[in-house]
Amino acid sequence: KMSLMAVTLGLGSTAVFASEDGGDAPMYSSPSRCDDCQESFKVKVHVPEKCEIKIKHPILFLKEGTTANNYFDVKTNAKYNLKVWSDNPATGQNKAKAIGPGGHVGLTYVTTSGMGQGSQNIILGTQKNGLAKGETKYKVAVTADNAGWQDAGWYEDKYNVQVSF
Repeated sequence: KMSLMAVTLGLGSTAVFASEDGGDAPMYSSPSRCDDCQESFKVKVHVPEKCEIKIKHPILFLKEGTTANNYFDVKTNAKYNLKVWSDNPATGQNKAKAIGPGGHVGLTYVTTSGMGQGSQNIILGTQKNGLAKGETKYKVAVTADNAGWQDAGWYEDKYNVQVSF
């Protein structure tokens, strides 16, 4: 039960449809004339920044007075910022301390990006900005000071790596 009302005004005509429930129905008018009609819309897909950090050895064991190396890889799809820091920083560049039963043992962290030419040092406790996207390998050389007559036992610190965009 749809009602149709046609009104003729001059050369054109308009049709108005009313729905059964009394609500407004779409109104249609004569289409305009065109030989080739075309329209478009853009499609945009957002790919967020992504990163992956892989640390070679989750725990690095070393004896007092020695140096040991650990490695980590950073993989990103955008330029990134890198920050490395110690849970127990000490006075001096790249200095930290491992805490244990007799106090602490001094540590030195030397973090280097890349291997060979073009490598650069990342200073402990600072952030390096605008690093190139892709995959970068980092080497961390950790040196434990000679502990002298510190109490025997394990002394511990944590080296942290953070990537931000």
